Amino acid sequence: MRTVSPVRLIVGSALACTLVGWLAPRGTAAPPDSVAAADDSATPTQKIAVDLRGPLAVVTVTRILSSQRPRAATEESLDIALPDRAVLLSIEIDDHGRWRALGVEKAPGTASGGSAAEPSSTSARSRYIDALRTRGIATKGDPYDDETIYRLRVARGAGGAAASAPTSPVTVRYRFSALVEDTHGRLRLRFPPSPEVTPLPAEVSVVGPGLGDLEVAGVHTALPGHASTGGGVMLATTAPAAVAPMAQTHVSTRSGWEISYTLAPSAIASAVAKEGPVLEGAAAVAEISPRESAIAFSVRARASGPPAAPGSVLFVIDRSRSVGLAGLAAEHDVAAHLLDLLAPTTRFDVLFFDRTLTRLFPMARTATRDATGSIESEMVPDRLANGTDLEGALRAAGEILRREASSFGPRALLAVITDGALPETTTGARLEAAIGAVPGIDLSVAAIVVRPGDDDPIAPPAHQALAALAEARGGVERELRADDINDALPSLIEVLAAGGDVFSTRVAFDKVSARLPGTVSPGGGFTGVVRVPGKLRKGTDIAGVTRGHGLRAPLKPIPVDAAWLRPHAIDPPSPLEARSLTTPMLAALAEPVPHAAPPAPPPPVRGTMDKDVVRNTLSLAFMPRARACYQSRPGTTPAMRDLTGRVRMAIDLVRGEVMDARVESSTLDQPTIESCLRESAFALEVPRAYHNDESVTAVVNLVFRPRTPEKRRSAEDSFPIGAEIDLVLEDLKKAEAAAAAH
Repeated sequence: MRTVSPVRLIVGSALACTLVGWLAPRGTAAPPDSVAAADDSATPTQKIAVDLRGPLAVVTVTRILSSQRPRAATEESLDIALPDRAVLLSIEIDDHGRWRALGVEKAPGTASGGSAAEPSSTSARSRYIDALRTRGIATKGDPYDDETIYRLRVARGAGGAAASAPTSPVTVRYRFSALVEDTHGRLRLRFPPSPEVTPLPAEVSVVGPGLGDLEVAGVHTALPGHASTGGGVMLATTAPAAVAPMAQTHVSTRSGWEISYTLAPSAIASAVAKEGPVLEGAAAVAEISPRESAIAFSVRARASGPPAAPGSVLFVIDRSRSVGLAGLAAEHDVAAHLLDLLAPTTRFDVLFFDRTLTRLFPMARTATRDATGSIESEMVPDRLANGTDLEGALRAAGEILRREASSFGPRALLAVITDGALPETTTGARLEAAIGAVPGIDLSVAAIVVRPGDDDPIAPPAHQALAALAEARGGVERELRADDINDALPSLIEVLAAGGDVFSTRVAFDKVSARLPGTVSPGGGFTGVVRVPGKLRKGTDIAGVTRGHGLRAPLKPIPVDAAWLRPHAIDPPSPLEARSLTTPMLAALAEPVPHAAPPAPPPPVRGTMDKDVVRNTLSLAFMPRARACYQSRPGTTPAMRDLTGRVRMAIDLVRGEVMDARVESSTLDQPTIESCLRESAFALEVPRAYHNDESVTAVVNLVFRPRTPEKRRSAEDSFPIGAEIDLVLEDLKKAEAAAAAH
């Protein structure tokens, strides 16, 4: 099998207009040895050239369609499978020594000449079928694999007598760009298994600026030093020996494989704080328009020192009625399992909260089996109560930590376990201020929202408030489902021991800042693309916040071709496009393969609460309590005995819980009665709408009088002929009396 010269391999992976030989301009002769010779004695291979630009990879695949030399004009096909987050850039075919690109058809729905244009796939297919008829070639209808994204169909040969002449194998070259993944401390480009029945082996070459450690298909591959320009593109010269070699290896494509790599320290921006994790970032950038640039980023966090688990834990556990029975059991599992994962010498205490506070122990205790069992005895259904005062619970927790610093220090964890149903006025700043300064204790916060598996996610304001608390104190904010507790808590403990998450990550340059989605945990990372206004500036930084301190480091962005990055910056992504090519000796069609969409899960059954349900609940349960509040007033003065007035109350109901009760207006001018009315509202047990976290406000208008006035009898209340009957009976009595007298 013939091999490719180093110069041509380098050029095939660089994909730049300054390169020569491999990426020849359209209309120039293709290199004769671009692919292994396809005679009957040779085993053909495909060439996969990978250019790694930080978090962006550009891949060029060059191969022949068939391992056998066709004896006559025929149709051949190639199924193309792409990695996740990959976009096809181009497809080219070697047409008798010339690389010809398949053109992109018009998008569906575009108009031409004032009428609706034919869908691109339909028009391209019809032209291709016509070209096959002209050449006397029968179409094929082979099934395709689930991994197939595009199917390329190619017919070579002219029509008429020339159609029976022997033809050479078809050589194809296609290119795609992909955003790599950031997992387990490495950047990874995962290739799916080949959808072909008989997959060809691949000769893989990898090049890129600033690469560190490199593995191809699980095999560590040495990266010799290589020269590069400012953009990291390998340049071909007249002397092949002057070009440094790149990493090369052979890979079987029968199953999925990956390229994983790290970046050299010189290509990574590192932001180090006094305490907490280190933030690292890399980027590839391109100006996608005169007014906008796109940045493909990779953000990762790592521990700045050896792990240090907390030596004590103060739990703040939500015991309000909105938690429900299933949520109460899940909260207990979180607290018990978290203590099991910590050292046996860990000391802990628990604050249960609703509107009031209950402390489990008079002072912190070691997490023995007997001590942890005491948590279960307090988390029973009859302890659920209305109201959620997380701010007050954190204020009490701060006082305990300051008062008992010797018991909880030097490193403590404040674990807030709740269902996330918080008052609308809750903000991260208020929660942080409630804790206050805790001198002498290195305090971290774990804000853990736990709900049953079929419950709705928490509301965005509650998520933002809890995340802001963890950001200010250093720690984590997680939303767990009851079924995921055992799997999620070990990683949570590891993140806490490494210093907590990095929040509010962003890419910033000049006065413009692009917020990145999500937080970054030590040992983890993510990649993505953001668009920023204006052209690229030199002063581009990666920034974040950990333990209340800002992190910032200058990025060293790698410039890339705008065509590589633009498709990833479009939101929503562009639909797959059909591509076609027709020449006197060639007809080709590349179509996106339709896949049946997976069945959508049925929407959850969302409960609704009719206002009559709330009205009946208030009538049967609240009105007697309100009457008792009024009747319990002292009657020592005539004014109190004849007290009359109106009270307007608002009662907020969330997830089957009275979240708040307040007096909107009152003419009684009796704080004692008004306070009694509020407390009576919190004693209610209101129904709960399933899968509905929306707040409902019930407005109650109360009128208080010493006695209820009697209703006046109206004409409608009596029988219509009652008066006439009375008159008849009166006349009858008089007649009977007169008869008796005679």
